[in-house]
Amino acid sequence: MKKQLALILALLCIGASVQAQRNLTVEELYGLIEENNNQIHSARTGIEAARHGVEAAKANRLPDVNIELKGSLNGDVTMLDRDFTNSTSFTAPRWGNSFQLEAQQAIYTGGAISAGIRLAELGKQMEEVNLTSTRNNVRFSALAQYLELIKMDNALRVYDENIQLMHRVMSHLEARQQQGMAMRNDLTRHE
Repeated sequence: MKKQLALILALLCIGASVQAQRNLTVEELYGLIEENNNQIHSARTGIEAARHGVEAAKANRLPDVNIELKGSLNGDVTMLDRDFTNSTSFTAPRWGNSFQLEAQQAIYTGGAISAGIRLAELGKQMEEVNLTSTRNNVRFSALAQYLELIKMDNALRVYDENIQLMHRVMSHLEARQQQGMAMRNDLTRHE
């Protein structure tokens, strides 16, 4: 998870350097997280597997039908003596077939099928809660890092503005000193 957060942080820094003044909205950040986070993808896969488990549990109520169809052909016959010396062959093709149909359905299971379905549905709900929890954890973590980046960006902006303001003040003080309206120690203090 730390690697993924570091990756998000690096992407945000790269995005900030490439797109100088474009700020990412929180919704865009959440969209990027939804698309690229492995934990969220695995949680979605867990929900999909749980949904298939519910379908499989519901399929236990349906009857089982097995059909088997066989075909066979016995061709030429070769008869040998016990010592394999004398052999006799004749043609006797014989076709054979077999068809088998079997159907089963549980009539009474003591509620086992319904309990299995309910258990599978609870498993699906648990996976959905896991997805929500994972999504919220990743979002909060990324949002905290994003807000920290914005805070640092704002601090850098304020720092740059203060430097520019101080340069203006210094130029005004130098002009006043040259005109005799300010003393050298005022200039030194501001430097």
